Amino acid sequence: MSHLEDLFNRIPSSDRNVAISWYQEAHDFAHFLSFTYHISIEQAAGVIAVLSPRITWEQNLSCAVNLTLAWFEGKEIYEAEVNAFQTNVVKGWNILCNPDVATELLLGKKAPKVRAFYDNIMHPKSSTDVTIDSWMVRAYYNDTHHLGNIKNEVERQAIKSEVERLALRYGFRALDMQAILWIQIRKEGGQN
Repeated sequence: MSHLEDLFNRIPSSDRNVAISWYQEAHDFAHFLSFTYHISIEQAAGVIAVLSPRITWEQNLSCAVNLTLAWFEGKEIYEAEVNAFQTNVVKGWNILCNPDVATELLLGKKAPKVRAFYDNIMHPKSSTDVTIDSWMVRAYYNDTHHLGNIKNEVERQAIKSEVERLALRYGFRALDMQAILWIQIRKEGGQN
């Protein structure tokens, strides 16, 4: 049995049911940003995705609102109260300032986690991508203290394949299985 399957078996079914709505809720939040600040849903999902690395989901939502609000109010990027990596803040700002450029082109060329996260947020009912972040690496190795860095594309694909295998085995979509595992490993790591 893999570490991911062992993790899955520790999750109460009630938590599984909550987790399978996670990406739909993220999509709904992107709609909220889109409607409130008069940007496209693609831009909103892009801002959320690019700001996400190495911050909590709650910080991610707050940063996305703060950055989008600053842009909407005509402020400068440095006036936005955003506690995320500066390069990611710049990417988010570029997404907001360039509505005529396809958001996918502004996510970053070497950003597989961000691209998968964007696709999962944009298409919660049909995405086949799997978001592999530092928590999923920790889950894969059954080590909540692991740094969470992905060594290479081979490791990323191994984690993705295992999530897909479990999803198929237990009758879930891959993005929902990833959300289930992500919520549980964060809980076990003290990140409720």
